[in-house]
Amino acid sequence: MKIILLLLFFLVSDNLSAQIPSPPGAMQQGKDNSVIFEQVEKEAEFPGGIKAWISYLENNFKVDSVSEIVWKKLPAKVKRQSGTIKITAIVQFIVCKDGSLCEIKTINDVPDAFKAEAERLVAESRIWEPAEQNGRKVKAYRKQPITLQIDVE
Repeated sequence: MKIILLLLFFLVSDNLSAQIPSPPGAMQQGKDNSVIFEQVEKEAEFPGGIKAWISYLENNFKVDSVSEIVWKKLPAKVKRQSGTIKITAIVQFIVCKDGSLCEIKTINDVPDAFKAEAERLVAESRIWEPAEQNGRKVKAYRKQPITLQIDVE
């Protein structure tokens, strides 16, 4: 049985955002009493844009360690089947006014090793370009799905 590993990354679209549970209300108060926006005029962005973000994710995800742990925890009957197994971690985080990231957490149920790696990956990313609302930099939520695909032959 041969396993081929592939990481797939995509940014949250409006359609996906509607399917992912998000914090209630249009805005929330942060731990420091500042407003955290869910929707903004200009989204926070990784330096260099979407292509740079995808490149960062692909080049820094530790595929081997995560895939081995996830593979070991799969039920035997799943391992005997051929096809594709996809597991998606949805990482939610806040991009602060200064571009730093905080409150990074996986908001769906995935294996702990995958959850830890997805959160590490986001946490170690560079300083982002913060979101803007009414021409001012603001704190805003972001969600990033990260999909691990294991092809079983």
